[in-house]
Amino acid sequence: IVKLEEQTIDLVALANDLYSYKKEFYESGAHHNYITYALGDSSTGLQKDDRQGAIDYTCRTFSEILADFQRRVEALPSFGNGEDGKIALYVGVMLDLVVGNIQWSLVCARYRHFEKAGTAEAPNWGDVVFDMDPL
Repeated sequence: IVKLEEQTIDLVALANDLYSYKKEFYESGAHHNYITYALGDSSTGLQKDDRQGAIDYTCRTFSEILADFQRRVEALPSFGNGEDGKIALYVGVMLDLVVGNIQWSLVCARYRHFEKAGTAEAPNWGDVVFDMDPL
């Protein structure tokens, strides 16, 4: 359960960094963003200017953590005495935190993902779209 909680925090943070990157980049250089970290970490194999590669790397990291989260949930033992339902509810709440953060990031004006909503230029729901023209 503790590992699932840690992974929930990681998933929320990674999603936030994906959706906030453009705003942070133009406001302050995104110094505390995972995408920037990935660009500067030689173990990622990325070139210093491969921003799309860093975004892809961050998306893969998110996907790997989410897949491991699911494997861990499926491997949870039975706790008996009606506790399994409580655990399932708690796991659902953790996933709701992740999904809720993504939904908020997509629809809030802060990150302007749907600035052109209703037009041919609007991104699809859930896509991480990075048109790096200044806000």
